[in-house]
Amino acid sequence: MSKIMSKIVMVFVVMNLIGIAVALFLESGLGSDSVGLLCDGIRHTFLISFGNASLFYNLLIILIACLQITLKRNASSATAERLFHF
Repeated sequence: MSKIMSKIVMVFVVMNLIGIAVALFLESGLGSDSVGLLCDGIRHTFLISFGNASLFYNLLIILIACLQITLKRNASSATAERLFHF
């Protein structure tokens, strides 16, 4: 098995273990970490499942990261004039 394939399998296994751990925390009523708490709040606010709330949160974080990368690239190659339309 190639090195990259073993990494992909490892990520898949670890993500599933994290999902099981979060589900156990939620079912036991012990609480969860800060991100889990945020997703739980999203779940209660929008009346969706915890998985969908987590998906929404993750997509939002990815979108923010992509926007930040794009803005940094544009800012480094653009002058203040082009950036603020003077």
